[in-house]
Amino acid sequence: MQVRTARLVIRPLQRADVDAIAIWQPFADPLLAKYNVPDQSAQERDDWFALRTGDPTRREFALEASGQVVGRISLRDIDGHTSARLGISIGAEFVNHGLGAEALTGFLDWYFDEGGFSVMALDVSASNRRSVHVYQKLGFRHVTDLYRPVGDEAVVAFLDDPRYADLRAYFRRQDGQTEALFYEMELTRQEWQAGKEVIRHG
Repeated sequence: MQVRTARLVIRPLQRADVDAIAIWQPFADPLLAKYNVPDQSAQERDDWFALRTGDPTRREFALEASGQVVGRISLRDIDGHTSARLGISIGAEFVNHGLGAEALTGFLDWYFDEGGFSVMALDVSASNRRSVHVYQKLGFRHVTDLYRPVGDEAVVAFLDDPRYADLRAYFRRQDGQTEALFYEMELTRQEWQAGKEVIRHG
């Protein structure tokens, strides 16, 4: 499988790509810190790659621009050729250039056509408004809301900063812990085919 867009090549993830991803610059925005790549040894990266590529319910893809790995797309919870759950990450130094939307437009064509899938699902943090907007523009429908514990409370300490006051609505205290709001979203083959010309030219 290989998909080419105007600026990107989307192809199966290789072991060397994991090393390239490991040296991405971290996000400075605390809202995006959860997307930073953890510091791992070469053995841990070997294990991560073997686990992800050896699981029949997952597929991993690299996003390459001018010979450089700038992002990654994952499919998980693959159910035959019926459905899968999307994940995408773009390196901090490559965001804000429209690469995510470009990658997904090309990938969705492959997913629903050559891939033969009928439905794509995803979940996205409601506070990540940039990503929510991209998914909506691509035609994903909001299905339901769900809340997830944030884990370490230090992760959301930035919400005390007045600059992030407008994001507090996406978090709640429940049973003594902080939970983050996520949107469950979905796109069918029919919806994608009906809407993609509008997306391409709109």
